[in-house]
Amino acid sequence: MQRGNGTSQEAAPRRGKGRTTASGQSRRLRFGNFELDPETLELHSDRETIRLQPQPARLLHLLIASRGAVVTRDAVRRHLWPDEIHVEFDQSMNSCVKRIRVALGDSAEAPRYIETLPRIGYRFLQPVMEVRDGDPPLPTARAAPVVPKPSPRSRRVAAATLAAVGAVTGIVVTVLVWNALNSRPGTANEPPRHVLAVLPFAALENWTGAEPFRQALAQELITSLARQGSQNLAVVAQDAGPDEEAGASVPGVNADFVLDGRVQREEGRLRVWARLLLAKDGTVLWTEAYDGAEDEILVFQTEVSAQIGDAVLGRLAQLASS
Repeated sequence: MQRGNGTSQEAAPRRGKGRTTASGQSRRLRFGNFELDPETLELHSDRETIRLQPQPARLLHLLIASRGAVVTRDAVRRHLWPDEIHVEFDQSMNSCVKRIRVALGDSAEAPRYIETLPRIGYRFLQPVMEVRDGDPPLPTARAAPVVPKPSPRSRRVAAATLAAVGAVTGIVVTVLVWNALNSRPGTANEPPRHVLAVLPFAALENWTGAEPFRQALAQELITSLARQGSQNLAVVAQDAGPDEEAGASVPGVNADFVLDGRVQREEGRLRVWARLLLAKDGTVLWTEAYDGAEDEILVFQTEVSAQIGDAVLGRLAQLASS
């Protein structure tokens, strides 16, 4: 996936490349069932080579090299972005960490590799050993049966099931949010509450799997934004769609902001466009496009939802502070 790309995995034999020592042997850093080549920054598992984008790969190397010490967010910023580069550091840093976790199969809630210390930084949890050519190969992961590649029919069933589950989750989250808003008394000192309406993403073409994918993507965004957002932001599902042209109010939407988008399939690739609108006049506050492989549709959906959620919350935070 490009721009919104977390990782691309390709089944390839684990190569013995790495930094060459004085003895002529290559050096690699091993942790768990993975090895990182410190020269090429390629990540190898016991079954495949996982190609991270440059910034997530550099961050992973930095964390591994710290050998369990806390790496502050400021240290990460200085390592990844020179002083003359101006980006939204927090959002970009969070995105890098999420891509590494996807590659390692890690979880922020129950981390095995990378621990987040809120507002402080990160810590690598696994012991790291240096290996060279001729050392024993990576151990095969336990309980790792070979799963045949799903057929198009099984992928459609999986996507439809995910859409149904996501729809139920989105409805529950919406009901809980509105109940909380209606039951919680407001005070004059509280900042105003805003409502963000998330619309189902429109499919540009009627391709197989478009309907469950676009519905599931919107519902996953609702759940993610509701969990990460502040108590002053209500995230709700909405069926009405905005006008095609910006500069007009968004009809049928009872909200302050609107998040909508479009999905397209072309030659085995998926593209997602997302945008954040001001509901009262249709002003475009943020927009971005993301690409990914169709045969990794569930991974792509998860990664895109996380990145869109981060970008939208970051933009809303900017508006609130301005």
